[in-house]
Amino acid sequence: MMKKIEVSTSKLADSPSTMIRKAVSSDTYQLLLALWGELPMIVVTHEKLISYIGPDIRFPSQNKTVFEVIITRSITSDLELFKKATSRNERYAKYLTKLAEEATELVNLTVWYHIRGKGDRVWDFLECSVFEFNKVGAVMHIKESNIDRHELDDIKKRFAYVVLSKFITRKELICFGVPPFGQNKNYTFKELFNAN
Repeated sequence: MMKKIEVSTSKLADSPSTMIRKAVSSDTYQLLLALWGELPMIVVTHEKLISYIGPDIRFPSQNKTVFEVIITRSITSDLELFKKATSRNERYAKYLTKLAEEATELVNLTVWYHIRGKGDRVWDFLECSVFEFNKVGAVMHIKESNIDRHELDDIKKRFAYVVLSKFITRKELICFGVPPFGQNKNYTFKELFNAN
């Protein structure tokens, strides 16, 4: 069953922190503040994520923004795992892995807009940000698909590290101990995060 809603995207002129505040409930914002206090480097990753997917795209079935769903699941699902981490960098790596897995929830959505006389344009979230996709500022439509759980898990495994590469730079990887390319071995995102 497909559910369809319409959204208008926020102006790109909004700062990432303003977009984050708009995209989450006050309870989730308090969770974010606590996480940012423990792992300040996560703020930049969250700002990149919100700048990429925007603050307005919602899951119709949950009436929550995609950003909030990704964030709350990535914060709450592996708290025990985070507690076992021996260093801040290890916690950061584990959190990024979970964030990448949860960001693949975007595969459940079809986001598009219609331009009269030109037809529909569908957003490929691996290709560009929502703001690059919707430069014309058209009203966007969203359909939520009910993808088979087993199929979704397989899709998540394949896309998690591609999704992560949209939100974290090589420099940030080096910050938590991943060697620069050219030293010893070039690691793929999958190798790097499966090691944790």
